[in-house]
This record gives sequence, C-alpha cells and structure tokens, in this order.
Amino acid sequence: MATFPIILIGKRSRFLSHSLQSDLAQSASFLTESFVGARLIKSYQLESEQKDKASNHFNRLKTLFVKLVSTRAGLEPVMEIVGGIAISLVILLAGWQIISGRSSVGEFSGFISALLIAVGPARALGTLNSVLQEGTAAATRVFAGIDSKAVVIESESAKSLIKPKGNLVFKNVSYSYSDKYLSALNDIDLEILPGEHIAIVGPSGSGKSTLVNLIFRFFDPESGKIIFDDQDIRFLKLSSLRKNIAIVSQETSLLYGSVYENISYGDKTATKNKILKAAIEADADQFIRKLPKGYDTLVGENGENLSGGEKQRISIARAILKNPAVLILDEPTSALDASTEERIKNALHKASALRTTITIAHRISTVIDSDRIVVMDKGKIISVGNHKELFSTCIIYKKMALLQNIES
Repeated sequence: MATFPIILIGKRSRFLSHSLQSDLAQSASFLTESFVGARLIKSYQLESEQKDKASNHFNRLKTLFVKLVSTRAGLEPVMEIVGGIAISLVILLAGWQIISGRSSVGEFSGFISALLIAVGPARALGTLNSVLQEGTAAATRVFAGIDSKAVVIESESAKSLIKPKGNLVFKNVSYSYSDKYLSALNDIDLEILPGEHIAIVGPSGSGKSTLVNLIFRFFDPESGKIIFDDQDIRFLKLSSLRKNIAIVSQETSLLYGSVYENISYGDKTATKNKILKAAIEADADQFIRKLPKGYDTLVGENGENLSGGEKQRISIARAILKNPAVLILDEPTSALDASTEERIKNALHKASALRTTITIAHRISTVIDSDRIVVMDKGKIISVGNHKELFSTCIIYKKMALLQNIES
C-alpha cells in the first residue's frame, strides 16, 4: 500500500533534483561570465539588465529548491496517513476475529506491538528512497561527463618525436564543423619545410585558425592527414606532439600565479637561469624587474595586473623556454600600439630564429618578409608565393595589400 506513493515521490524527487542541478550549472556559468565581463557590462550600462537576469536565475533556483524540499517533506504525511489506515484496518480485522473467537486478545496485542515497531523502519525506507533518487540524478550528470568520449583519441601504438626538425605536410586535409555542407577546410595540400617562415593570410573565416587547431590535434581532419617529420600526427603521442609546438596568440592567457611561474609553464624542468634567459630574449626582463616583487609579482586573474604588451612578452618568454620545433604566431601584435608592436616584433624575430614558424595575420605588413605567404579563402588555398609574386598574381592578396596602403 505504501509502495506506490514512495515510488511516485521518488520519481518526482529525481526529476526535480536533475532540474536543480542543471539550473545550478547555468547560474554558475552566468555568474562567471558576469564577473569576467564586468568591464563590458559597465561600459555598456548593462547593470540593470544583468541584475534582472541574475534575479531570474536565483528565483528559478529558489522555486525548484522549494519544490524539491516540499516533495521530500510530503513523504512524511503520506506515510502517516498510509500507516494510520493500515493500523485501523488491522484493528478492525483483529476485532472481528476476536469477536468471532478466531483470535485472542494476547495475539492481537503482540501483532499490534510488532506492527508499531515496523512503522519506524518503513518510514526510514521511504525517506532513503527519496534521498537515493536525488543522488541518482546528480550522479547521472557526473557519469555522463565521465563516460563521454574524447574527440581526439591517442593511438595505443603512438610514438614520440625524436629530434624533431619541424617539417609539416598537409595532404588533402578537409574539415567541417556542425554544418557538413560548409567546409572550414577543403582539400588542403601544403608542405612547410624545416626552419621555414611561412605566413597564412586571408579574409576572416577562410580557415586559418582551423588549420592551426588541426596541427595541435585539438580535433582531427575528416579526411586527409597531417605529417610531422614523416610521421602521421594521429600516431604520435599527444604529449610529444604538443611539447614540440608553441603558440603566441593575440589572446594572451596567463594563469593566476607569479610571473616566474607563468614563464616556467613552458618547461617545468627548466632552471632559474634558463627562465631568466628566456625572459631576456623576449625583451621582458627589464620590465619584470621593475614590478613590485620582480619575478615573484602575482599577475592577477588572467594577467589583470599587467598591460597587453607585458602579457604578450611573458607569453613569448614562455614559448622560447619551451624551445619548440614549430612556433605558431596567431596575430600576436594585432591589439598593440605601434611602439609596443615594434618591441614585440623584435622579440618574435629572436624567438622564431632556426624554427619552423607559421604566422597567421590580417595585416600584410607583419608578414611581408616571410619566405612564403599562403593565401586562403573559403577553406581553400588559392595562391602561394612571396609578396611580389602574390601582389601581381593574386587578386584577393592585392586587394588586402592596397587596403592597407602596401605597394608591391
């Protein structure tokens, strides 16, 4: 008799718990975005709008929490009612048997005592079921994440790179995101020689960043393959592959900690002298020593205590310390002023010496001296050559150059 309400309340508790967990995740994401984007919110005067959104999140959480607690609390009166009805029926049945002489008062008293003793454990089982259902809902979300398959899987026979030279070859590489009809990359064929400085230019959305992500194996191409020093990168250990590639991008990422720690991420086994040398080569040592605590100064959350140029030079020092075979420069100076850009360029010139260097750029002036320039458009390579060759043969490149007041 009590089984049906216990099961019903348990199912509702599980549903509400799952909804509460989901809403908690959304609220946490919203709060994180609000704190990170505080400057944007203030500059666009979005405080009241964000406040309303926060209130909606919290009110929804409050409503779900109250429903969950109410559902759990509803089990007690249900068990009381069911227990009362059961005892009443037993008393009526026992009274009828005593009157008819089929049972004695002693037997009736013993049975009632046993029944009352069993009521407590029965209630506990009902409460336990409700708690278990809530726990199951939470566990389902956790195990869903644990059981999810990685996009990139390392081969069991994966090998490590030995004395990498930095030779990269793209063979018929194609890749598309969610829309299979719009390819981010389409039949890319390209060889980058060891020590070569190559630039990749093209309109936004032409596939430049996708190409870089494939080199790191953040995801794999749908067709074709990428060769690193005569080895398919799908059969290289991820740790070995990524150890030999470094990137300096326009969106510099620093982790909370000291300047010294952030540089040392390039090589956790590096000595202090190597770290100092990397900082000097990146033209960062001078400004670091002027900080309140020098190399022990905390950079703050995502480097908020440093300027854009300072963060960029720390990022370059980290890349130099890593000593990669392939260095990728993804618009590293696009957000800097002219004087800072010149210093960063000099630091990058030192960092790219004797390394295979791939520069992604929109500004032609930053790549005009590259050994080769690859022009991409709509996921395809449309032309390859030096500046003079492309200016005279590639319409897209010539338009980009003229818009930036660059002549042949």
